[in-house]
Amino acid sequence: MPDRVVVTGMGTVNPLGLTLSETWKNAINGVSGVGPITLFDTSDFQIKSACEVKNFDPADHIPARESRRRDRYQQLASAASNEAVEQAGLRSSHVESSRIGVIISSAIGGMQSFEEGMDAVTANGPKRISPFFIPKLMSNGASGLIAIDNEFRGPNFSVASACASGADGIGIAWTLIRAGVIDIALTGGSDATVTRLGVAAFDKIGALSRSSFSTNSVPKPFDLNRDGFVIGEGAAIVVLESEKNAKGRGVEILAELAGWVFGFLCHQDPARSFAPSGTALAICARCTGVYVGFVLALPMLTAVKRLGGKAMICLHGIMVMQVVVFGFHLVSHGPMVRTLSGQMFAVGLMYFLFRAARPSQPRQVQPTGPCLVGYMLA
Repeated sequence: MPDRVVVTGMGTVNPLGLTLSETWKNAINGVSGVGPITLFDTSDFQIKSACEVKNFDPADHIPARESRRRDRYQQLASAASNEAVEQAGLRSSHVESSRIGVIISSAIGGMQSFEEGMDAVTANGPKRISPFFIPKLMSNGASGLIAIDNEFRGPNFSVASACASGADGIGIAWTLIRAGVIDIALTGGSDATVTRLGVAAFDKIGALSRSSFSTNSVPKPFDLNRDGFVIGEGAAIVVLESEKNAKGRGVEILAELAGWVFGFLCHQDPARSFAPSGTALAICARCTGVYVGFVLALPMLTAVKRLGGKAMICLHGIMVMQVVVFGFHLVSHGPMVRTLSGQMFAVGLMYFLFRAARPSQPRQVQPTGPCLVGYMLA
């Protein structure tokens, strides 16, 4: 019988905090991660707000010279991975490096580096492109660099499935451990899309809120009058391993990841993509006891505006699904992950896993009007 898969380490860098403890403290106290965009000049943009990671210095986590060779999403992933690896005790216990896999996903990869590379070539010609452009651009770059940092020699790749990238990467890591391919996996997601190109592109499809960050109209994902999401950035990483291996190392087991299932929810007719699909996934999760990874494609974005209340029903369905799977309670007025940190793309699902793995912590999140953290792709 396949061994159970447990969580032994967690780490995050996001708009609410630079560590897991700081993030949770700010979340339960209703601290908002939304603020004016500072990473680029927004004078010609209608979007003025985002959920940026604040006071982050990559040199605090990786050597300064190395940090300059990494895209921002890779820097965030490195910092979060260091926290997870430290909590799991992977540096202090003898573990066969070939049995440790790294699956850190990103929905988009090095968008900031892409912009900088294009600017360099446009302004000064092809010879001015950085030799680190490709490694900084690739969506699997964070996974490879973090494996090098820690000398982990097991399977190494990333998953790119839009906002489900982090969830799918965790699910695949779970599958590899259950199959006996590896004993331990460092897995999660990282994205940094608060750039001129990223904000302009998401605004163009009508996905972003143009509300002022200081008003109560900042996005509330389950509100009938929502006007879009706030884009964000961040990274969240967990250490998964077989229960036998964790007990053998004598480390604390934080939670068990019972399983996962794939699902793709999209249809040309937006009305057919909403409540029934969310309900089906919730039933699937409740019956199988596993987490359900899923992708919401572009028609869903336009349907939010067109269907209003039905969109809200669908989102509630997703909320129920995730609560059922992890078995914890969220008070009805408490904000979900995207009202805490906005849309963090590949990182979004991690809030639920972190909450499930911290049973001794306060369960109630302070009610809040505005979105607290932003939309972080992976």
